[in-house]
Amino acid sequence: MRFLAIGLAVLVFAAEAAAESRHVLKGRIIRALAIDPGNPDHILVGQKAGKPGSGLVFKSLDGGKSWRTQNGNAPMAPAAADVQAVAALSGTALLAGSWQDGLAFITKDGEVTNRILKGKAVIHLKIADQTLYAGTWGDGLHILPLAGILLKNP
Repeated sequence: MRFLAIGLAVLVFAAEAAAESRHVLKGRIIRALAIDPGNPDHILVGQKAGKPGSGLVFKSLDGGKSWRTQNGNAPMAPAAADVQAVAALSGTALLAGSWQDGLAFITKDGEVTNRILKGKAVIHLKIADQTLYAGTWGDGLHILPLAGILLKNP
C-alpha cells in the first residue's frame, strides 16, 4: 500500500510538471538565450538560420507565452545568418552577436543603432558593472565600456 501511495504521488507530481511545460519556437535552431536580470518576463533567443540575412532575434515580454521577432522579421544584420549571442539590457533593448557579422545594439523598437566588432564572430556576451565582455571565435575576448556601445552612430 505504501508503494502505491508513493507511485500515485509521483504520477500527480509528473502530471503537474507536464501541465506547466511549454514547447515554443518549434522547428527553429536556437543558438542563444538571455533573460533580462531586471525583468524575468523579458526573454531573448537568437536563431541560427540557413542563409545570409535570415538570422533573427525573437523576444518574449510575458515569460515565454508569446514570441515575436525583435525587428519586424528583418534580420539583425544584412549578412547575419546565425545569431550566436544575445544579452538583455534595461527595458527591452538588447545586444546581439552574430557569426562573422559582429555585434549590434538593437533598441526596444527594433532599430539597429550601433554596430561594432564588424566582421568578427561574436559567440558569447556577458555584462557586469557597466562593462560588456564579448567572446569571439578566433579573436579573443573584447572588453568594452557599455556606455560607448549604447551611443547612436553619427
